[in-house]
Amino acid sequence: MDRQIFESKYWEVNLSGDQLYLGRAYIECKTKRGSLSELTSYEFSDLHAVIKKYESLLKKTFATTLFNWTCLMNHAYREKPYAPQVHFHVRPRYEKEVTVGDLVFKDPNFGDHYHLQDSVSDRVSEETFTEILRTLRDNL
Repeated sequence: MDRQIFESKYWEVNLSGDQLYLGRAYIECKTKRGSLSELTSYEFSDLHAVIKKYESLLKKTFATTLFNWTCLMNHAYREKPYAPQVHFHVRPRYEKEVTVGDLVFKDPNFGDHYHLQDSVSDRVSEETFTEILRTLRDNL
């Protein structure tokens, strides 16, 4: 399934399969980088532009209130050979409910730590996922 929202010279922005947080996405470096210290100054500069673009897009599209950014690569070390790849997760946070299609997204933990659960029950239908992705792309 195509998940790409947009890309830049060094980064790809893809919508996450679970949409527990509307617009949740991951931003992955196109070049193989195993740690943040391996990023070039060009990649860091481009990452800054990507973050600004995605945050602006989410504010414009869904009136996002704040953003939780994380760089987690723990899964890369569960099996050998290890294959870490620098990427960031963004969890958009909402003070107010947001409706997409017939689904209402609520953020019951707004102002607190985001919900860590990542289960099948947190996945939206393929139709809703496609509508979220289309809406984001249309607002680029």
